[in-house]
Amino acid sequence: MKAEKFSNALQNVDDRFIAGAARPQSAGKTIRFPWKRWAAAAACLCLLGASSFAARGFLLPAETEPIVQTALAADSPDGMRRYMNWNGMRYEFLENGAVYQIPAELLGDAVGTLTHDIAADPEANAGKDLSSTYALGGTVYELKEYDAQFRVAVEYDGGYCICQSVAFTDGTPLDPAEYFALASFPGNIQSVSVFDHGGSSLLAQLPKEETEQFVAALAQSVPARLSDEQYQQIGQAQREGRSFRVTFDLADGTGYGFYVIPSLDIAMFGDGRYTTPADFSDAFGGFFDGLRQDAPPIY
Repeated sequence: MKAEKFSNALQNVDDRFIAGAARPQSAGKTIRFPWKRWAAAAACLCLLGASSFAARGFLLPAETEPIVQTALAADSPDGMRRYMNWNGMRYEFLENGAVYQIPAELLGDAVGTLTHDIAADPEANAGKDLSSTYALGGTVYELKEYDAQFRVAVEYDGGYCICQSVAFTDGTPLDPAEYFALASFPGNIQSVSVFDHGGSSLLAQLPKEETEQFVAALAQSVPARLSDEQYQQIGQAQREGRSFRVTFDLADGTGYGFYVIPSLDIAMFGDGRYTTPADFSDAFGGFFDGLRQDAPPIY
C-alpha cells in the first residue's frame, strides 16, 4: 500500500483500533530536563498563548464546574472513525463520541446542525460543511473558553460530545504553532503526562515549570511527507516500545493527546505526521530512552 493511500485510509479508522484507548492506571515519575535552549521560542509561544487565553477569558471562575465525562461512547459497529466537518475544519469526536457534562456558562452560540451523512455517501458528503459520521441531527455549539478552530461541542441525544480539530477539511495538516496558540497552549495546560503507546500506563510527568519549553519545542515541528519505508519504521517503533502518547491535562478538566517517536524525529498531532526540530532528539531523547514499556497488545 502506498504511503498516501495508507495515510488517507487511517482517517476513517476508529483510533481505538490503532492505538488503544485505555485509561491511565499506574503512577509514574517526575523528571526534570535542561531545555534552556528553547527559552526564547517558549517566550514567544507563551505570549501568543497568553494573548488568546486572556482574550477569550479562559481562566474559569472559581464557581465554574469543570467539564466532566459522564458516559463512554457506544461502540462504532462498522469501526468507522467518528468525525465531522465544519467551517473548513475536520473535527474528531473525543473518546470516539463520549458524553460530557458541560456547564451552561461555557457553551457559546449554536452554529449549525449536522446534516450530511458521510457514512451513507462518502463520495458526495465527505467534503461538505456540517457533514459527519456520527451524531446526525446534533446541534454544533461554540465553546467560550476555546477558539472554534480548536474545539466545538455537539448536543446529541440528551448529552454533549466534544469535537477537536485534526486537519482542514481538504486534508491539509495543521500548523502546530498556530494550532497551539488557538488552543491557548501552554497557558491552559495544568500538567504534561507521558504514557505508553496504548495510553494505559503512566510512565512519567513533566514538571510544570518545564511546560513552556516542551510546548515551544513541539510547536516548531513541520508537516512530514513520509515514504512507505518511513511508515514501516513507525510501525516498528510502535512494536518496539519507542512510540509514546503524551497528554496535556487542561484547565477545564479535559485532555489533549498526541504521539511522539523521538528516535525517528516524528510527532503526530491530529491527522498529521510531523518532523520535530533538528535538536529535538538532543534535548529530549535521553528522557524518552529512559522510559520502558511493553509492546502494545494490538501487535
